[in-house]
Amino acid sequence: NKWIAKSFYQKGVIYNQYFQYKEALESYEKGADFAKNEKSAEELLGRIYHNTGLIYFNKDQYKKAITYHWKAFEIFTKSRNDNLALITLNSIGANYTRLNDYKKALDYYFHVLKISEKLKNEQQIGLAFGNIGMVLKHLERPEKAYSYFEKATETHQKINNTYGLINNYNNYGNAKDSNNDPKGAIEL
Repeated sequence: NKWIAKSFYQKGVIYNQYFQYKEALESYEKGADFAKNEKSAEELLGRIYHNTGLIYFNKDQYKKAITYHWKAFEIFTKSRNDNLALITLNSIGANYTRLNDYKKALDYYFHVLKISEKLKNEQQIGLAFGNIGMVLKHLERPEKAYSYFEKATETHQKINNTYGLINNYNNYGNAKDSNNDPKGAIEL
């Protein structure tokens, strides 16, 4: 039943908010069992898989997280929920970043950027620019990273995305500091 699946999903969300990952995973698993048998619960199943992937990301189990994010991405793509598909692609990129597989991470972030531009989703465009900047920082390509951080800043300012701006300034400052430019980091 879809409503039973949703109640387990909500329970998992609450456990997750309190960092009770074991209980959250158990709730998501039970919710997934109910959602798998309900055609009307397909998007809910995608959300369950996505959130399960986020827990494994938080537990530093990146390969396991990617497995769940892929399942979610396939569902969101099939149901044509482009925004949730983009969020999930970003999560896959984040996992590859943590695995230090920067080439794959860049591939995912550029894919997110391309789709976001097609959909005119400015929030996701700003996020993609910032994520690309972070990966370029890790690849020790600071000037290229700075240009993406600047694009992210412009995009977040344009849509008044305060959280995106704060996050981007933090990452941009860290990149400048890592490149022996603490003064540049402070000036941001």
